[in-house]
Amino acid sequence: MSFLGTHTVDELKEWLAALDYQTGRVESARGASSWQRSDPAGFAAWAVDWSALRRRYDAARKFAQGAIDDPVTSFFGSVGTVGNEWEAVARATTQVEGRQTRGDLQELVDRFNVGDGKRITFPDNPQPTAKDFDLGTYKAADTVIRETPVGAVGRALGLEAGSMPLSTKLVIGGAAALFLVVLVKR
Repeated sequence: MSFLGTHTVDELKEWLAALDYQTGRVESARGASSWQRSDPAGFAAWAVDWSALRRRYDAARKFAQGAIDDPVTSFFGSVGTVGNEWEAVARATTQVEGRQTRGDLQELVDRFNVGDGKRITFPDNPQPTAKDFDLGTYKAADTVIRETPVGAVGRALGLEAGSMPLSTKLVIGGAAALFLVVLVKR
């Protein structure tokens, strides 16, 4: 999540590139598979589920591409939010949030690997490079807390490094970052 807890256009572009790469690798493996000859029924069931995934993904990708192609949304790249588009792609590849079900991308890759006996790998899967605005804000807030009188007060109160759990520091840093974001928005 990059901007106020919502995914951005830049993140969406990168995620689609990774998914396009992964589905392309599955398509290549499918074309070179001997599974169809060794277990026609198992392969046919997989192929039906794969086609259903491709229809879902292609429709969600087209919807997401609309946001990427929109000049206003894409102008804001690292801060332009695409929550609905992100969710559409997520539901296309993983139908039930937080649980793998039959016909999900990962389930289809796993089933193919078992059925074919060869592993589909993703050695050149694109990695994210988009800026994470929220993380940058948290880091800036941490610097402010440490390097300003606020940090000096904390040290005077005995809140120096190691005096409190990291989770507490993260909550305090997050609250400070949120405060900064609200200040900037006004």
